[in-house]
Amino acid sequence: MNDFAGRSKVDEQRDRFSRCAPQQQQPQRGSCCVTPHGPPPDRPDLAIYSQDEQFSLGLPPTWDSPDILTNFWNPFRLMTESSVTLRNLSPTATAVNGQVLFSTATFGIGQTRTLLGSQFVNLAPGQQTTILFPLPQAVLNAAEQRIAVHVRLVHPHDGKSINNEGSQLLADAYTSNVGRSFTAHFPVVNPLSITQQITLHAMPNLLNAVISPGAQVFGPLQQIVATLTINVPGSMHGSPGAPVRSDVTIVGRDQTGAVIDGLTYVVWVDN
Repeated sequence: MNDFAGRSKVDEQRDRFSRCAPQQQQPQRGSCCVTPHGPPPDRPDLAIYSQDEQFSLGLPPTWDSPDILTNFWNPFRLMTESSVTLRNLSPTATAVNGQVLFSTATFGIGQTRTLLGSQFVNLAPGQQTTILFPLPQAVLNAAEQRIAVHVRLVHPHDGKSINNEGSQLLADAYTSNVGRSFTAHFPVVNPLSITQQITLHAMPNLLNAVISPGAQVFGPLQQIVATLTINVPGSMHGSPGAPVRSDVTIVGRDQTGAVIDGLTYVVWVDN
């Protein structure tokens, strides 16, 4: 007798489908996007007066940094210790083990920097501190008391890097000694071992300052002497007891436009 006798077509179809392999379910695709949860990490912001930051804000910088103190005036001479003021601008994050690197260089633009010391600091939110770096006797006893000081702040989680570096690079003159129209000289060095053009520019000033050369192609590590010509206007007068200060800031840039160095020439009008 036929086993399928009397079975309906529906039964036959159900029996036939029961012998098929089960359907495979497609795995669900995961998303390739990661959505962060919670607020962004809280970062400290170690800061010092930064010439680069001043440029980024459209402000004229000075290389007489208000956060770096290196010298006495009249006569210009170095202090035995340079003081460095820094701050943590974050209102909420503590800067733990921030490193302060202190370097010096020969007076001029593009000179090789020598690391003289480093210190670690811990700063609470909004805190400011001043630390001292002694200068070696070889620097203090040198005939040339003008030097360059460069400070760099390092923290692995710093939230803003443009305010981590600042410099102090100064020279001065009194009109009673040099006259009201005079020239000053300073070295300019190509810090690279390749040929490049370096441009020198005098920031806006009240002393009719002119820098020469304005631009020059330098060979690898080549050094030249630049000339700054200053003419104090006849309307500007001071006295020995109350000299009038007026600054000229010179900026050196490489062929990409990046700042190599700068210096500020302080003129004391005392006649």
